[in-house]
Amino acid sequence: MALTATEWTVSGLSVELGLDRRTLGKYLKGVKPIREAGKSKYYYMAQVVQVLRGATEAGSYEEERTRLTKAQADHEELKVSEYRGDLIPSGVVSQLWGDMVGAMRARLLALPPRLANKAIAATGLREIEDFARTEVYAALTELAEHAEDSADIPADLETDRAAAQING
Repeated sequence: MALTATEWTVSGLSVELGLDRRTLGKYLKGVKPIREAGKSKYYYMAQVVQVLRGATEAGSYEEERTRLTKAQADHEELKVSEYRGDLIPSGVVSQLWGDMVGAMRARLLALPPRLANKAIAATGLREIEDFARTEVYAALTELAEHAEDSADIPADLETDRAAAQING
């Protein structure tokens, strides 16, 4: 005995698939039924499953529209945050951080020769320690001052913002 495909109404399909009848009807909107009898439309299960698979893979129009709207809103929020100064472009942060690290590197590399000269001329260990401490604090102070100077947004960033406003 050969098996034949069963014809299903939207109501029967909704029960079998556990979907709301109206939701299933929306998915089947453009699908041609295999037959119609009065107001009832009949579909094969395989036909409906194929339509539902395609809908979940591609996402429904409403889901895609919601994703697009959210992405656009997130983009606008980021632009507003950057304009207010809450966000700084990563290139600016990298440049400022590189400048600070470079200044600290230069100060630290200058310490050994200065400490060696002082150690030779020093009369005691305490004098060497005091000199070393003073030099380390001077390097840290310079770094802190450099950080404070860099805390203001550079003028070229303000220019970039103005250009972005003009260009849309």
